[in-house]
Amino acid sequence: MLCPLCKEEIKDGALKCKHCGSILSNQGNVSAVSTGVEYKENTRPEQQVLIVKQEKSMGLSYILLIFLGQLGIHRFYLGRIGTGVTQLLLCLLGWATAWIFIGFIPLGILWTWLFIDLFLTAGMVRASNAELRRTV
Repeated sequence: MLCPLCKEEIKDGALKCKHCGSILSNQGNVSAVSTGVEYKENTRPEQQVLIVKQEKSMGLSYILLIFLGQLGIHRFYLGRIGTGVTQLLLCLLGWATAWIFIGFIPLGILWTWLFIDLFLTAGMVRASNAELRRTV
């Protein structure tokens, strides 16, 4: 019998491939939930690329928002690079010009945005995790 992922010879009735570590179901199919990895198709086993996908943590997202929110780090973590860069630029521009008081305009915009993010972050985490499950 051949492993469906790495195409190596395995024992009939094996529960796990000894070559790639894939968990096999009773029918010899790979259980995608059990492996947590994805293989690139049409490659030799020694050239296969493992892609490990892990769900985003709700707690870590909020910790990043509370402690590093002005830098947009929570947005980078959730894969929202564009808005993360925007928040980072508002922070840098605001604090660089705060000494002449004009910097409080971008900082005010940023702080309002961060307050709204307190309510939006949970939905962003759920959306990110749903997208991850769709692609696996």
